[in-house]
Amino acid sequence: MWPVHSVGAAVWLLPRETSVYHAEAKAKAEFLVAALGASGAGAYRRIIDFMRPRALAAVAESAWYLSIIGVTPSAQGQGIGRSLMEPTLMDADEAGVECYLETFDRRNPGFYQRLGFSAVGSHAEPVTGATYTIMRRNPKTRSAQS
Repeated sequence: MWPVHSVGAAVWLLPRETSVYHAEAKAKAEFLVAALGASGAGAYRRIIDFMRPRALAAVAESAWYLSIIGVTPSAQGQGIGRSLMEPTLMDADEAGVECYLETFDRRNPGFYQRLGFSAVGSHAEPVTGATYTIMRRNPKTRSAQS
C-alpha cells in the first residue's frame, strides 16, 4: 500500500434498478448545470448521448463501468492505479460479469490491457473532436486466475 491514501481514486458504476438510475440521472443533471452552467452541461450531455449507444453495442448491459480513475501525477508509476482497480476486478470475476471503460487518452490502453481489458471500438466524438476507445474485460475464471 502507498503511504498517502489521497493520491488516487477509482469510481465504478454498477447496474442498478431503473428507478434508482433515473433518480441518480436527475441529480447528476442538476449538479452538472450548477457546476458547469447550462452550456457546459449541454455539451456534456451531447458527448454522453453520442458515447452511450456505442458502448451499449459493445458491452453487455450488465457490465460494470469504470467511470473514472485518477492518480495524482507525482504518484503515478508506483502501482497505485493497479491497486485501485484490482479489488473491483476481483469482485467482477467472482460475480462473473464483464467490465468496461472508455478512454480519450492514447497513453491509457496499455495500462488497461495489463489488467485484462481489450479495445472493442474506437470512435471520433463530434463535440470535442477527440477519439475515444471503448475497452472491455471479460471475467476471469478461477483457473485463469491461478
